[in-house]
Amino acid sequence: MSSPLDLALLERYEPVLRFTRGEQFFPMGARAYVRACSLWAQQADRPAVRVVEEAQLTLDRLAQQTYDAPRTVYFLKLIDPLNLRE
Repeated sequence: MSSPLDLALLERYEPVLRFTRGEQFFPMGARAYVRACSLWAQQADRPAVRVVEEAQLTLDRLAQQTYDAPRTVYFLKLIDPLNLRE
């Protein structure tokens, strides 16, 4: 895909990203994001329990995980929350 027509088409429809000063959320690949997260499960009226540790979670493992516990919410937690100074 290197013809002038292909390049013109890519340039015309390429995404344009704009951020404000202090923005904390930027695009990143799903694989890297999931790898940096841990997987948690929480049942009603109980504290959340870590199901998979940080750096152990992959897209494949996330897809193969069983989510059949009744009334359980599963969520990802990023290792280090960001702050405005970073």
